[in-house]
Amino acid sequence: MIIYVFLAHPDDCELWAGGTLLKHVNKGDIVKSFVFYDITKQRKMESIKALDLLGITSFFYPVKTFSAPNIDSFLKDFTIEVPDLIITHWNLDSHIEHRSIFSFSTMLIHHWNRNKMRNKNGAYPILLMCSTYFLLGENIMFHPNIIVDITGVFDKKIKAIMHHKSQKVEVLIKDIESQNSTFGSSIEKRYAEGFIEYPLFGKNKSLERNNLNELIKDM
Repeated sequence: MIIYVFLAHPDDCELWAGGTLLKHVNKGDIVKSFVFYDITKQRKMESIKALDLLGITSFFYPVKTFSAPNIDSFLKDFTIEVPDLIITHWNLDSHIEHRSIFSFSTMLIHHWNRNKMRNKNGAYPILLMCSTYFLLGENIMFHPNIIVDITGVFDKKIKAIMHHKSQKVEVLIKDIESQNSTFGSSIEKRYAEGFIEYPLFGKNKSLERNNLNELIKDM
C-alpha cells in the first residue's frame, strides 16, 4: 500500500496522523510526506528527524504563503505514482494554509482522474482529511467518521513531535493528548486519531477497499 501525506507545515504529519502512519509503516506500507512550506533550515532538520523516527520519507516543496502549489510544477519536480491513499487537511479547517493544501490534493486527484491515471489496484486514491488545532474549523467542530486506535504507538508519536524544538511543543502535545484521548474514548481505547473521508466524485469509497488495512479495521 502506498500512502502520500500532503500537509502544509513541518509537524502537521506527526500531530494529526503520526500514529496511524506509523502503524502502516510497521505493516510494511510505503508512506511519503510532502511539506508545502518555505521553511528554515532548523525546521527542515527537525521535520526530517521526526519523520525518520516514524519511518516516513520526507519531501519539501516550498510555496508562497497562502498559495496552493502548482500541479504541473509539482509533477515536474517529483516523480510520483498514484497512491492508494492521500491524507491531507480538513476542507473546513480554520487555517488558510491548511485549506490551500486540501485544494491542491483534490486538484491533483482530479488531474489523475481526468488523465485516466490509476494506482496499481486500478483506482484513484481515497482522500482522508485529518484533524486540526483544538478541533476548530470555520464555525464547526471536527467530527471524524474514521477512528484509528493508536494506543500502542502513541508514545513514539509524542517522541516524534518533541523533535520540533523550535515550536511550542508543550502546547502542541497537550492539545494532541486531549484530542487523541477523546477519539480513543469513542472506541473504548486510550488513544486514537480521527479522519473524515472526503467524498471524491460524490462517493465515499473507503469501505470498499480491503487494502486499507488498519484504517478500516479500526473504524
